Amino acid sequence: MTINVQNLEKFKSYGFALTPVTKSLDPEEDKKPHLKDFKWSTDWTDQELLDANRLGAFHKESGIYDIDFDDKSLRANKFIDLLPRTLTIGKKVNGAVVATHKIYKLPEDVKFKSYNYPKAAKKGETIVETLAGTQTIIAGVDRVIIDNVEPAVLDPAAIDK
Repeated sequence: MTINVQNLEKFKSYGFALTPVTKSLDPEEDKKPHLKDFKWSTDWTDQELLDANRLGAFHKESGIYDIDFDDKSLRANKFIDLLPRTLTIGKKVNGAVVATHKIYKLPEDVKFKSYNYPKAAKKGETIVETLAGTQTIIAGVDRVIIDNVEPAVLDPAAIDK
């Protein structure tokens, strides 16, 4: 989904700390936030954000976390809508839109505890995980905004059942 002024303003109204994110064929560079003075930054002009291939929201600075469905078989993704309604991001897979991310606001009095399934998964074998220490790509050339609503406040412990 292309990045436009309306989405940029909406993301800002959600309190998101935004950054341009790299789209690259090089796996070492792909999905990395752009750097300013050799470090992650949220100090970008609207035009720099609009010109980006991808737009990300930093978790900590935005007060959000991401439930990321990484299931290569896409079986787990069929159950993503069992989670409470919130900002939902996806991507096209074989021409069909598949929901892959549910983004929630972390309650102010709750300490984030990461979750992944299966717990002992090796790299590339995770089916579902929660992310709160980096950023999530929320718009761009390979993302689809499925439900553009303000992130719901949800204690991450509620999904660890």
